[in-house]
Amino acid sequence: MTSPEGTAPAPQPSASPPPPPPPPAAGAQPAAPAAPAGPSALDNLVASMGMAQLLIVGGALLLVLVDLLLGIIVNEYYASALVWLGSAVVLVAYLANRQRPGSLPVDHRTLLLGAAAVIALIGLRDIVIEAIDVLRFTSSWDAVELLGLLLYVVGIAAVAFGGWQLWRGRR
Repeated sequence: MTSPEGTAPAPQPSASPPPPPPPPAAGAQPAAPAAPAGPSALDNLVASMGMAQLLIVGGALLLVLVDLLLGIIVNEYYASALVWLGSAVVLVAYLANRQRPGSLPVDHRTLLLGAAAVIALIGLRDIVIEAIDVLRFTSSWDAVELLGLLLYVVGIAAVAFGGWQLWRGRR
């Protein structure tokens, strides 16, 4: 059948499936199917801890890092010694429980809750003192000190909220 202009019609696409791929060459190893990726270390970490514990440990880590980086290295902002000690207790308790569950003389959740309470109370006191200092303009504040204060507040808030969640019975 030809079209009215006298040319042949365009070929119709065929409905047959595409041909199979050619067989592998002689002696060649067939490619193994890709194995699904296993869970990452972060996935394992989050799965092993509940949100409350994750907030407490993450906040404690942030408080220690703020003190190490801004207090010791830059010499601009220091965390309270009791907050630092509480944060260190949280991190040691977490690591000890992660390496050998049941190796602590007390339940690690009880230890996390006690340390979180100390961090929250002392941290709240420090934040109130710093806020009064900022509002009175009794000292000059530079950007690094304000950054340290902001990160300190975030760390205290994370630990306090995580401790409250853990106290309410959430993991």
